[in-house]
Amino acid sequence: MKTNNYKAGDCFEFKENINEFGVVFLEEKIYPDGKQYNLFPVKLDTTKIGVDRFKYGQVYITGFPDYTKASGRTDGFMVYCFLQQKDFAVINSFFNYVGTISIKTDYINATGGTSASNLDEFKTQLNDWHKMLVRMVA
Repeated sequence: MKTNNYKAGDCFEFKENINEFGVVFLEEKIYPDGKQYNLFPVKLDTTKIGVDRFKYGQVYITGFPDYTKASGRTDGFMVYCFLQQKDFAVINSFFNYVGTISIKTDYINATGGTSASNLDEFKTQLNDWHKMLVRMVA
């Protein structure tokens, strides 16, 4: 069981009460007042098992104008930000490590984010993410 040193692509399921979504570790940033961990949500493919639920799940990719790039755009994920952390204790309190997937280099970017400090906040925000994914498919 992995409980620290997470890398981009590490997949996590909620320990309780949220079965349709998981999160994937995107990046760790270090600041003078602590570390920030960014994870993005994935609507799991519940017809699969293990890490395949993440591989075949749905994600919401956003972008913004970025004139420092030849394409003029940066694409990436809306993320959950875990701010001012000393270690992975908060992540480990909500999630279980499942496995690792690869993320295309072009998308290893956080394009915005939110935070949640309890399961009710996660449920509310994931409900909004679910609505965005439904609109994208329709």
